[in-house]
Amino acid sequence: MKNIIIISLLLIISCSETKKEEIKINNLPKESVVENNTKEVAEAKTWLVKSIESYFDADISNQENIMQNITTKDYYDFKTDATNVDLDIDGSLTLKKFQQKWKNKFNTENVALNTGFLISA
Repeated sequence: MKNIIIISLLLIISCSETKKEEIKINNLPKESVVENNTKEVAEAKTWLVKSIESYFDADISNQENIMQNITTKDYYDFKTDATNVDLDIDGSLTLKKFQQKWKNKFNTENVALNTGFLISA
């Protein structure tokens, strides 16, 4: 019985001495709201549709140039490396080397490997 009382007292003392930090849920920075500019949205949609259609309508030898015009240079290089991971071709990277190379710019954990830019083969 004495052991239970002593353990209980130690437990109460140890629990009462720990500091508890309050988590504030509403303490996140507020993002600025961007006004919806319908003209810009329409122009962007038109450009995107036109770019994708021209990619698929183009001769296969010209698709690489069109894709380079649609994406940034970094994304083009990233996606090219992802497409070629562990393939037996020049410039192919192992998965580990690919992740090390791109981990600071892109999410390398959820990237689709060995697939094309717009559709999977």
